Amino acid sequence: MSQFLPDYIVTYLPDAIQLIYLIATAFFIRGLKLLGSPATARKGNQLAATGMLIGIIVTLFDQQIVSFEWIIVGVLIGSLIGIILAKKVAMTAMPELVAVFNGFGGGASALVAWGELSKFADPAVMEASGLVTTGLSIFIGSLTLTGSFVAFGKLKGFISGNAITFPGLNFINIASMIGVVALIGVFTY
Repeated sequence: MSQFLPDYIVTYLPDAIQLIYLIATAFFIRGLKLLGSPATARKGNQLAATGMLIGIIVTLFDQQIVSFEWIIVGVLIGSLIGIILAKKVAMTAMPELVAVFNGFGGGASALVAWGELSKFADPAVMEASGLVTTGLSIFIGSLTLTGSFVAFGKLKGFISGNAITFPGLNFINIASMIGVVALIGVFTY
């Protein structure tokens, strides 16, 4: 889209895009804060949606985008799914739907990070900060995916709501976390 803009605007476009992303992020943060109370939840939802709209629009001005076909396809498919679910899912089932959507968002984040990592035949070419960020994105996205589906199962009654504990659970959790950090470290250095 930047090919249609004057040169003097294109010069400052990357900085402007970053500033607008920051503004959209502020909308998200304020929107999330307002979601904490039923009295302000509607306004919070509107602010977060506005932040998302700003983020989408400014992304379309990014100079790295060479083709809009996949963006349009994604928007159309996502809108269709959203409209169908909004009409079919009962309000009492919204927590389960939110859990599923949250899980898909986490899974998408992990897949995008994995895709970024796979761009490099040799991860050593990537900067250490990029590898750490990518590793954490894969980890957190995967954790969000599995955790959200556990939440869905508990809300639906497929999984018991009771805590699952057994001797050595803390050791396994700590060892798993150390393993994740170690693997990120191995990829980083």
